[in-house]
Amino acid sequence: MISRTLCGAAAAIALMGAASSASATTVDFDSLTSVSTGSGTPAASAVLTDDLANLGVVFGRAGVSAGVAVISFLSEYVSAPNAIAGLEADGSFKTFAASDIYFNFVDPANSSVAGTTSSVAFDLGDTGGDVDNFLISVYDVKDNLLEARNVSSSSFSNQVFALAGMHRFHIDFDDLSTAGYFLDNLEFGNVISAIPVPGALPLMLSGLAGLGFVGRRRRRG
Repeated sequence: MISRTLCGAAAAIALMGAASSASATTVDFDSLTSVSTGSGTPAASAVLTDDLANLGVVFGRAGVSAGVAVISFLSEYVSAPNAIAGLEADGSFKTFAASDIYFNFVDPANSSVAGTTSSVAFDLGDTGGDVDNFLISVYDVKDNLLEARNVSSSSFSNQVFALAGMHRFHIDFDDLSTAGYFLDNLEFGNVISAIPVPGALPLMLSGLAGLGFVGRRRRRG
């Protein structure tokens, strides 16, 4: 009886995990308020920081970047109508949409808790014909580097990442080579709360112990 109960519980957990991992979120920024220039300081209504925390993503990094701005101007540069560009720590654009972009994942139910995902994709660059150079760095919740990817492209390129435990992204743009770039169509898999295993393990063990206790009571009955 106990073995059947445990197997049933394990199967249910496995099915829940499969359903969660299958869900994905895509943010195309098209329905958001935008600005039409990549220089100066954008209007606050077009700036994103924790505005999408309920989806599991936050933009910016304390002391380095004040977030991103939703921008829409020349159709030959942006996957219509909107994309995002990075901001400096003071909330302004660097040169012309040339600031680095930072974003990280949080628990959609509690943005004060770090989150992780195992799949991320986005379009990066522009279609201006010049070569844009990037270093994309991916970190886990302990700030360990999971991947460093160098990208050079003269048009939008689709960047896809499939790594367990991805928490933070830094897109470092080589602004010495070209004018600017954009990020669009951000897609990520199910964001889960980054609860340390030692903290979660006692809960799981206590649950299994409870199942064992119920089984013993039934045999005695």
